[in-house]
Amino acid sequence: MIFHFPAKFDCDTIEALLAAFWHRKGASHDYSSTTDDRGHAGTESVTAYTGIVSATGIAIRTLLLRLAECFDPRAHPGLSDLPHEREEVGHQLDTYSCFCASVPLQGYTQKKWAFEEDIPLPKKPQKLPVILSPEEVLHFLGCVERDKHRVILTTCYAAGLRISEAVRLKATAIDSARMVIRVEQGKGRKDRYVMLSPKLLEILRSYWRAVRPKQWLFPGRRDDRPITKDAVEAACRKAHRLSGLSKPVTPHSLRHAFAVHLLESGTAEVRAIQLLLGHRSLTTTTKYLHIATSKVCATSSPLDLLPRPVPTEPPPAPPNHF
Repeated sequence: MIFHFPAKFDCDTIEALLAAFWHRKGASHDYSSTTDDRGHAGTESVTAYTGIVSATGIAIRTLLLRLAECFDPRAHPGLSDLPHEREEVGHQLDTYSCFCASVPLQGYTQKKWAFEEDIPLPKKPQKLPVILSPEEVLHFLGCVERDKHRVILTTCYAAGLRISEAVRLKATAIDSARMVIRVEQGKGRKDRYVMLSPKLLEILRSYWRAVRPKQWLFPGRRDDRPITKDAVEAACRKAHRLSGLSKPVTPHSLRHAFAVHLLESGTAEVRAIQLLLGHRSLTTTTKYLHIATSKVCATSSPLDLLPRPVPTEPPPAPPNHF
């Protein structure tokens, strides 16, 4: 069937409908009476709107969903523009019934919905990274086959760089006079400086003498483009298999190890590590406090504070019954 809607409900029409509804409600009349043969009310008079056609729950739900999609919260507080007709099978609704069914939706059209407040979301799992020990980092880097890949991964660990930042380093970013590395347009399109380790400087100089890169410090197959992250990650997976380490190892694992090893050694505070890692929020950096063995994990257990138990004599054996 076809549901016929008026092109627009104005204030006068709504007031007339309400008045006719309460007038008809006060009189003794059969509320199950229908409208004309076509199943919808006419537009000649107000009484034509007072016919009520009973409908099943399926038709009502379909109508409410359709009306909810069509309402505009910026429109009139009453009803907004509605589509002229809607095809549905099996049931008939006149215009007055459509209006009565849409009244409960008027309050919802004016509400400013906040998804997080009105619909609770499941909690996101908070996971801590698995940290490699210094010995495991050294063993893993020794299992990387190609020199270029080994230098890139060593740079990630020595300076705490993301893999996307390490592969896009330029030769001019290495400042041996100030012993810093300039990271240009890292995550969040921000520049920052990180420390340049003397050992890393020797490794980079040895690599530069062997490769002689021009623009990019770690070029790819073409000299005018840097090496891709996928190539380094593939080399990392291969080195992980060769190393036989049970812990998961990715290029980002070396960045985690950089932060935790700095905390454990006591050479840097959380605020300094935040600047080195390029974190916008200090909360992101403080998660490493839960992992560093020199911080939370170094707290003594109350079991170790208990006195030694006093040795007691073994209980006597129960008597033997004959």
